[in-house]
Amino acid sequence: MGILSLSNDDCRSTPSLGDYLSFTSKTSIVAEYEFIHLSPFPAEVKKLIKNLGWEKFIDLRSRGSTSYCPHVVRKFYHNLELSGPCDSHLVSIFLGYRVCFQPHQFAEILDLPAAGHPIDSRSDLGRLYDFEFEVELEKLTKGRIQASFLPDPLRFLHWMIVNCFMPRYRGHSIIRKLDLFILVQAQRGVPVNLASLMCLNMVEAAPRGENWYTAFPYATFLTTFLERVGMDMGVYAKEDQCAYLPVYRIVELTNTFIDLRHTEHEETPEASSSKRPRLT
Repeated sequence: MGILSLSNDDCRSTPSLGDYLSFTSKTSIVAEYEFIHLSPFPAEVKKLIKNLGWEKFIDLRSRGSTSYCPHVVRKFYHNLELSGPCDSHLVSIFLGYRVCFQPHQFAEILDLPAAGHPIDSRSDLGRLYDFEFEVELEKLTKGRIQASFLPDPLRFLHWMIVNCFMPRYRGHSIIRKLDLFILVQAQRGVPVNLASLMCLNMVEAAPRGENWYTAFPYATFLTTFLERVGMDMGVYAKEDQCAYLPVYRIVELTNTFIDLRHTEHEETPEASSSKRPRLT
């Protein structure tokens, strides 16, 4: 059950994002919100959307009769709970192919420092200081970035994007609504604010009630985290905000997965004996 469907009555009683913004505006976390209207689409994309019955999803401004909680958002928290250390290998399924992905590969794509990355030039040190690392000089002389060098927000950012774009081993490999949204946005050349999409869908699935935000802490927690790492929660990207994930970065990330899936990896005993519960 990857999609949570609600009736019209349920949707009307579900707290809207406006309710959420009125709460978060008190803490200056979110300032503005607006939906994106997606049109037009290539003929093949329109056909796929029609066959899957996703017409109402395409215009996010339409409140309609469907409220959704994408599988990828719930799986993100599921994987985060079960994930190992930041510098562990991720064995996953991508588009039906088994791949082995390491955080340093993801970091290179997004131009972020990662544990194990060699410090072999002054520019590497500059990149560390650009991310406001507070590390002792003697630690830097060891020649490689250690996981302990990375501040918690940056390590969490690694976890967040890796788990969103890449399902776990034995996880789902079926395209989801959010996956289609990102694909269409990338094809149209529109920057994708992944964090904003995640928050939107978590809020839509929040429990009902006057104090719903206290019973659903993830939305508040994530916005606080994003504020710490400098992400603006508006949907529309601004050129001077580097925290947005540019479309060309998404394309590079996809291309890297395509390259990796053709690489043979021996199955480790840990992977073959994995008993992680499957989130369906």
